[in-house]
This record gives sequence, C-alpha cells and structure tokens, in this order.
Amino acid sequence: MTLFSFTYIHPHTGQPCTVDSGKPTQAEAFSDIARYMRRIGFRKLAPRSESQIKDETVRTVESSHGTLTIDSRGNVVGRELDNADPDGGGHLAVIIRFDVREWRRYWDTALPGGFDILDLGYWYADHRTGKMRYTRAVADWRKSIAEMLPERKPAEG
Repeated sequence: MTLFSFTYIHPHTGQPCTVDSGKPTQAEAFSDIARYMRRIGFRKLAPRSESQIKDETVRTVESSHGTLTIDSRGNVVGRELDNADPDGGGHLAVIIRFDVREWRRYWDTALPGGFDILDLGYWYADHRTGKMRYTRAVADWRKSIAEMLPERKPAEG
C-alpha cells in the first residue's frame, strides 16, 4: 500500500516520475525516497520550503478531478485522482508542492484542515518543458471566499 508519494522530473530523461513509499511515517517515507533520489543522482527539487515543521498534521486539497493530501509545509504526500485527463487528474499527478507560506501571508490565519485547489499556488512538473512551473492561486476565487466567509479576510498590506 502506498502511503506517501513524490513526483519529480527525472534528471536523465526529463520526464515526470513518481516514487512511492509504503513506510508508515512521513519521516521514514522521506528517508526511503531520499535514498532512491541519491541512487539515481537527483539533486534539485521544487524550491525548498522555508517553513519549519511544527506539526505532522496532513491536510487535503480538493479539486474537481481528485484529492491531494499535503503535509504542513505543502508537500504532496498522497493522491486520489478521479481521472488521468491531462488538464484534470493527470495535472494533479504532477503537482509537487503547494505554497502554504504564501497562503498564510495572504490570509494571515492558521492553516485549515482542507483547501480548494484554487486557493493555493503550487509547483508542478511541466511535461512539455521538463521543468518546474508555478501556478498562482486564483485571485477571483479568493475574492469570492472573502465575500462568502466573514471569518476569512485577506491580511492588510
């Protein structure tokens, strides 16, 4: 059973690849995946997170094409995809990490237990170029959330 997975651009082929780990904890899974990465000579990931792990709570990111599970730093640790469409589940399959740091700065509040994918920016492996790309959170979505939820307002600044 796969408990944690990591998607990256293979250093030799330039193709997106996913490494799965069946280890029971995030730390053991990371060690398992890091060992594999060293073995194939892989060095660079999505930009390093500057957030410190303060908890091991996982959160969900919902999309109309599936659900991703992330850790407190935004790293994708699990995927439940509804399809493999290139603009749907296929795209979710190559998301590496969500920008929870930017989300905290924007909303100035603690991370919730779940997100809509439109509320977070993220890094993903681009199939066409073989490089990491960044997609910003959708500004209109955030504006709608702020209007619908009185407890959620953007930070001043």
